[in-house]
Amino acid sequence: MPDEPDDQIAAACTTAQVSDADTRFNLMQALCSRAVFGSVSDIPEVTEPVTVAEANDFATTHLGVVNVRQLHSLRDLCWLRLIAARTPEQRLSLERLINAFGVAIGMTRHEEAARIIQNNCAARETSRRQAEKDRALDRWRGFGVAVSASART
Repeated sequence: MPDEPDDQIAAACTTAQVSDADTRFNLMQALCSRAVFGSVSDIPEVTEPVTVAEANDFATTHLGVVNVRQLHSLRDLCWLRLIAARTPEQRLSLERLINAFGVAIGMTRHEEAARIIQNNCAARETSRRQAEKDRALDRWRGFGVAVSASART
């Protein structure tokens, strides 16, 4: 029954966790966004540093939504804010976000690399088949020349 005290406590805890997660997401968004704070040196206050898992989750939510240049831009802004950071919590949070964006960029590049490798392998296979055909034609032409020369004698 939803009216039981344990269910009410669990529902309250779940709501608190969701709002806390939203607050943390908004904090990370503020750390990485120029729109929230105008100047690079205007860094939001961080009472508890962003965890590695939170930073990774935040960065992976951007995969596929923004292009690689925007990921680089977010990471670069974090670097600029890291230089201007005043508290250890700000520095640690920004370092974790920089690392998470680096991993996200690597994941994007990894997908690109797979596509490039596939295209290169297909091109190599096409050129190999063409070279085989050319060698076969050269052998056939050479055989024809040898036969016609022996027929003349």
